[in-house]
Amino acid sequence: MRKTMNFLLCMLAVLCALCGPLYATADSVAIQAVDVDAAVNGIQLYAGRTLTDGATFVFTVGSVPIEIGGQINLQLPSNWAAPTTSFGWNGYVAISATGTAAGAPLALSTTGYTVIIEVSTGGAQGFAAGETIKIFYNQPWLQWYTQNNVPITAKAQHTANGSFADCTVQPQVDCIAGPPAFVTFENWGLVVEKGQATKSPVKVRLVDSNWITTTTTAPLTVNLSGMVQVYDQNTYTYTYYADPTASFSLNQAFSSTTNQLTIGAGTSGGEFYYMTSTSAATTILRVTSSLLISP
Repeated sequence: MRKTMNFLLCMLAVLCALCGPLYATADSVAIQAVDVDAAVNGIQLYAGRTLTDGATFVFTVGSVPIEIGGQINLQLPSNWAAPTTSFGWNGYVAISATGTAAGAPLALSTTGYTVIIEVSTGGAQGFAAGETIKIFYNQPWLQWYTQNNVPITAKAQHTANGSFADCTVQPQVDCIAGPPAFVTFENWGLVVEKGQATKSPVKVRLVDSNWITTTTTAPLTVNLSGMVQVYDQNTYTYTYYADPTASFSLNQAFSSTTNQLTIGAGTSGGEFYYMTSTSAATTILRVTSSLLISP
């Protein structure tokens, strides 16, 4: 039994030597950027935009120093601007450090969407516990869709031959839609029979300046009107006139009519029914609101 225990202890010692020290490092990474919604935890960024002020990732060394030959890796989303060390490009990255780390020769490189910071083996010191290393991510463009908890992962290798471990605290980032900029139709090219309501509702939705569906924080009134398209053979252009027979209702039975639709607070759109008695072959629906073109 004693021989077996000694053998197991020797095997454990060999594994530890191969895999590097086993400890909780408590490293952390935070993101600093212009937060467009401070009421929500983490950092909220507008999808589809370019961060003109950039973003800064602050890596804080935990209880265990990062020795010479160690590394810090920051994995950025593959649908953001790829990090690069080429100055002037979107996604250009640079670094700075505090304390003894400020004097450590650091090797900065990128591969794909990963930023790599290595404590050069030619240096005399590494990163002490509690010190910070900042990664500046300049004017990156972001993904063109909304997403909560965008995956951004940082990990560190504390010794030249050690294993990588994810940081205990990771950046918390959400990509959200911007404020409403336009009202647009969801269902285009409807076929309408003269004097009859549309068989299905006409749907409109709110989009931001990048055409991403968004919501309104306050009720928004949308004005409804109909137009008639007429081809002018003399000028070879189309002319548009108001359709006096156009009518709208919030129900298919047309129990009442309206020329306005209210999009409720916290929602992204609405729907209505349309009817016309015009003899024109083509009619056009028009929606207008108080939205500014550039929010």
